[in-house]
Amino acid sequence: MFTMSVNIVLGIVIIPFLIFRLGSQNYALTVLFSSIFAFASMLEMGIGTSMVKLLSENIALKRYGEYNRIFSSGLIAGVCVAVAVISVSGIFARGIMRLCGVEDASIDIAAEAFWVNMIQSCVVGFLMPSCRAALASVHRFDVISFLMTGLRIFQVVLWFFVLKYTDWGLLGWSYSNVFSLVVFVPMVYVAIRRLVPFASVSFRLVSVGSFFSIWNMGWKLSVIRISLFVGTSFNPMILSFFGHISANTFYQPAVKVSDVFSGFLGFIGDQLTPHVSGESSLKHSGKVRQIYISGSRIAFSLMSVCFVFSWFYGDYVIRLWLGSSLGENYKIVYNVFLFLIGGLALNSMGYIHWATLIGMNKLGFLAKFHIFRIVIILGSAVLMLKYTDLGVYAVVIPNFVMRIVSTFLISWYVGTLIDTGLSEQFRLSYAKPILSAALLFLACYVQNSLFAYGGFASFLADIAVSAVLALSLTYLLAFSDEDRKRVNVVLSDITSRFKKIAS
Repeated sequence: MFTMSVNIVLGIVIIPFLIFRLGSQNYALTVLFSSIFAFASMLEMGIGTSMVKLLSENIALKRYGEYNRIFSSGLIAGVCVAVAVISVSGIFARGIMRLCGVEDASIDIAAEAFWVNMIQSCVVGFLMPSCRAALASVHRFDVISFLMTGLRIFQVVLWFFVLKYTDWGLLGWSYSNVFSLVVFVPMVYVAIRRLVPFASVSFRLVSVGSFFSIWNMGWKLSVIRISLFVGTSFNPMILSFFGHISANTFYQPAVKVSDVFSGFLGFIGDQLTPHVSGESSLKHSGKVRQIYISGSRIAFSLMSVCFVFSWFYGDYVIRLWLGSSLGENYKIVYNVFLFLIGGLALNSMGYIHWATLIGMNKLGFLAKFHIFRIVIILGSAVLMLKYTDLGVYAVVIPNFVMRIVSTFLISWYVGTLIDTGLSEQFRLSYAKPILSAALLFLACYVQNSLFAYGGFASFLADIAVSAVLALSLTYLLAFSDEDRKRVNVVLSDITSRFKKIAS
């Protein structure tokens, strides 16, 4: 959670600087490069996630030979994929850039920058999952966090110095990414050698059977990842294909901000998975139902509040953030963000669905549904880009609609597993949070109408009043008695920690 938070915050902070130093068009290219790699990363096939489970099992059983077969198979498979993707990227760089609508005048620089950036992306994207799995198998999540956070901070510092003190532009940005590997790769090597001393890698240990053991779980996760990729990360590519490459400059900042909220929801889901797994293995269906309902209610309550705040205060915040680099075009970022955060609020239960189905080992239906979801979202976006002039909205609207459809369909499926119908889920998870959010919306509307803020200080005062209202309404109306007890326990724990620090 810490690593993800740092990455998101750094990404948000650096965007205005990159737009200013690179220019809108070149910044749009960096977004395109990231999107193309995100597409290529589907070849990772969930290897890292699957390896965590398999490596942990082999440590528990003290089967270090099998551990190294799994580790070698996963890591060397990652190396092979990385070499293949880097080679293809270099050979077809110009063609890929031309396919993505890059102008002929910029094609040479864009192609070189793309290929150079893919080297760094492939090393981190295809080799790191296996290394991360090895460290996770010995519960060194702190080291993983340190490595990934350190890499991101080092990258951002390099960008700042290269772009501020040289005129290297897009190529300087790309070579900075590759140079970061000079520090990152040795650190990863040392960490594994010191913390997982029994781990070894050898071509002789590579096993087809081990690879298929990894892949057997990974393919389901990959289908879901592909669906999520099509919903957001693929959009910079498809916008470029249809001549809207500059729209990436508006789309990416909105996505970065919405990632803050999706990351928070993902954190909630991760906390629920072990509890669902434990109760499901003990056949405690009633407790699984209770965890699902409570998690859904809390997630939706918090996201509905976030949407109300985004509606009333997002415009001002985004103007302060991007107004100097985008001018009045910052309003496009705000509108796109509202679509994204609205869809996220309506589909907040999706993260609880994910946690529940993983815990119950029922991912099959979710994987099949996401195949259908890919076709609908992609097909709708292509048709809207081809036959309308909606631009960036053409990729946002289908995603918004499918989030609503996903909520109802997956809620129905989960309900069949825990014997809880849609009407009961709505009553227990949605009804009170909707009432709480509606009252908050009304209060914010009256507050903004009567006391329009004129500067940053009055804005902070205004949002502070709204925050107090939001916390009060959520605590008293949206949460159940059980939720309030949990909140009280957390607050009591925080208070006791501060008292210990003070003493």
